[in-house]
Amino acid sequence: MSTTFRQFEETIRAEIFSVERIEHYAETLAAEQRVTQRPSRGRKLAPRVEQNGRVLLASYREIAEAIRLQRAITPAAEWLVDNFYIVDEQLRDIRDHLPRKYYNELPKLAGGALAGFPRIYGMMWDWSRIPTVGSIPSCCYATCAPINGCSH
Repeated sequence: MSTTFRQFEETIRAEIFSVERIEHYAETLAAEQRVTQRPSRGRKLAPRVEQNGRVLLASYREIAEAIRLQRAITPAAEWLVDNFYIVDEQLRDIRDHLPRKYYNELPKLAGGALAGFPRIYGMMWDWSRIPTVGSIPSCCYATCAPINGCSH
């Protein structure tokens, strides 16, 4: 089993956040994520999307092999296997249909490991690391830092 898959399983088994904790996390995240004054300057997202696509495909194949060998998998791993076609379609959609002009207008993170990437990417990166039930309340984040780039 790869290190990536083990880390994925550890995240899944972590504490599930309550609604109140999710709201607090969103407010904290929004306050911490500062954006550049010049959104058009930033890191290219396409290479990262391609890399993430390769990691997801490798994970999908590893999980499929575990299923073939009749090993137990987590509910999240089962979800990925059942819905990989949707994830793959979305990655292709981003690659094929995200206009450069739109990307250039997105607010970019000013610091941290994801500096230069769109703030929405940083937000989703952080959200993907916490276990939640249901959908992500982006409205909590947006009340502190509007996603469209307006200053707060």
